[in-house]
Amino acid sequence: MALLKKLREKEKFSESLNVDDKDRMPAKMTVTEIVSFINAEKGEEEEEHSVFFPNLMRLDETLEKLSAAEKGTFTHKFMELASYEDAAKSVKNELDRLVREGYFTKKEASGVYVDAVEAFFKSDIGKRIMSSKNVLREFKFLVSYDDLGLGDKYRKYLSEGSMLQGIADCVFEEDDGYVLVDYKTDRFRDATEFSRYDDQLALYKAALDLILDKPIKECRICSLWLLKTTGTT
Repeated sequence: MALLKKLREKEKFSESLNVDDKDRMPAKMTVTEIVSFINAEKGEEEEEHSVFFPNLMRLDETLEKLSAAEKGTFTHKFMELASYEDAAKSVKNELDRLVREGYFTKKEASGVYVDAVEAFFKSDIGKRIMSSKNVLREFKFLVSYDDLGLGDKYRKYLSEGSMLQGIADCVFEEDDGYVLVDYKTDRFRDATEFSRYDDQLALYKAALDLILDKPIKECRICSLWLLKTTGTT
């Protein structure tokens, strides 16, 4: 269903680009939407939609088990809501707090990749975040595409004067600039597959360079899946 929906969205969007009436061009687009269209044009799809014949489970098992996509969603949600200071001390205790306060059900909490999050806070990038005096999380932005200095690279998705919207997972400050960190739960085989998000990082960097008082000096994809499976990212 997700694949069909994306193809329909792509078809609808392509039709809107072929008309002469510029008023029908999108007045605002999110970075996620643009990247989705770019990947659709490349023929890339989310990995969880590539398995068409999974092993069938009994109904009671299906109701109890979380899918890989759900586990990824709940792990990403933990990174959005958790106190980094407390999670760095004990991910389990911080997750228990979020359950008590109603942010997660016990079932949802069971899907969080606790080992991966623990590995994240022990990693180089995790330690750098914890050492920063200025950490911006879920940082929202809305900027004019024309102000980004990207020329016509993404012009087919945005008309002149259109706005670009996005939410950066984490941006932290160091002495010589900011570091952008984007958390992913995709089932990457290795870091070479991070390139599918190059356009997302380029758009984020251009927007944040415009907004922040220091430049974005580094963009990092943090794969919680690779941390879960290999302990590295």
